[in-house]
This record gives sequence, structure tokens and C-alpha cells, in this order.
Amino acid sequence: MEPRCNLDVRVEPTPGSVLASIRGEIGLEAADQFLETLGVAEGKELVIDMAGVTFLDSTALAALLKIRALAADVRVVQPSPVVIRLLEITDLYNTFCSDGTDAAAP
Repeated sequence: MEPRCNLDVRVEPTPGSVLASIRGEIGLEAADQFLETLGVAEGKELVIDMAGVTFLDSTALAALLKIRALAADVRVVQPSPVVIRLLEITDLYNTFCSDGTDAAAP
């Protein structure tokens, strides 16, 4: 039986940037899909809407850091509470979220 992957990644490339919307769980089963799909942002600005992320673990964080190394710039907007928690615990919130205006409402 294959592991269930509950992840929806929508990507909208534009000339100098890539807009992505993520919904669902980004864990061990989905981290490769997350990395592969957002790899289209190599050398471009990447804006990721993570309002619909319901689970995020260390493998997802590692993938996000790899994406950051590939892209010209990565910004997370509308992070869900689970995304905020992981980014704050790892002291990466300011790295990915430009300021408090992008944070999801409590």
C-alpha cells in the first residue's frame, strides 16, 4: 500500500517570478513533490502562499531551505499557524516572512 499524500501545490510562473499556493500536509511523503514542483523557481523570485498548510515537518523545512538556495528570493505569505510555529521554533520566521503583515490572523 502506497503512503497517502495529502498535498496540493499550484504554481503560476510569471516572467521574473513564480507564485505558488500550497494546501495540505508537507511531510516525509510529500517533501520531494514539494521540492520538485517549486524547483521551477530556480533563479527567480518565489512567493509561496502557505495559508492552507495543515502539517509541516523537518523534511518539509529542509526542502524549503533547498528551494531558498535555488531561487533568487523566497517569501512565505499567509503562513498557517503550523507554518508560523515551525518557522518561529527554528528561528527562520524572519528569513521567510518579510514582516508581521504576512502572518495569518490568530
